[in-house]
Amino acid sequence: MGVNLSLDKICECCFLLNQDFSDNLISKVGHRFFGDSKICTLTLVRMAQKEEEANMRNIYDKIVGFRAELVERCQRAKRSQKTLVLTTGVWDLLHEGHLVYLTEARMLGDFLAVGVNSDAHVKTIKGSGRPIINERQRAFMVAGFECVDLVYTFDDRLDIVKAVEPSVFVMSETSHANPNEGERLVQQQVVKEKGGRVVIFGPQRQCSTTEIIRRIRCL
Repeated sequence: MGVNLSLDKICECCFLLNQDFSDNLISKVGHRFFGDSKICTLTLVRMAQKEEEANMRNIYDKIVGFRAELVERCQRAKRSQKTLVLTTGVWDLLHEGHLVYLTEARMLGDFLAVGVNSDAHVKTIKGSGRPIINERQRAFMVAGFECVDLVYTFDDRLDIVKAVEPSVFVMSETSHANPNEGERLVQQQVVKEKGGRVVIFGPQRQCSTTEIIRRIRCL
């Protein structure tokens, strides 16, 4: 028996089954079936749940926990003739500048691998008060960006450069003191020796995690 897919009925059913995604059901799948009396509301909700579950699996699949898996996934991308881009960062308290940076990095190739500084590494370069968000959560949030294809948490930036052997290595101009200039030159040299190129992005002046933290602490 068909039912009328009124907006109120859809939202009510979503709330009863899974309140978490009731707000975005219509924007994700509802518009495809709105007004079709042959598809029951319950089926629609279950389809939305499956889509949400698939999205979560996709995020977790992007995160690799071992160096060997990182190497294998990157080599697989290269075998598929993809231009592999690598960039690294802390990615603490994500903001607009991070998204712009990662999106522009992805535009330089076909596959974007992102290194996330480990908590221990962040403390050595940012101080004992950082990071605000732990490494597991930071990796998960970075993986949630559509422009990102692979995420790996690291302690040694040079090691991840050697492991990935990127076609393009994107560095931030604002990290000139981290690592020091000598270490930066070594990393760049490793990339170039393998036939890759280095691209240095200018600072995202409109956004700064450090400034956000300062403003919060002043509240």
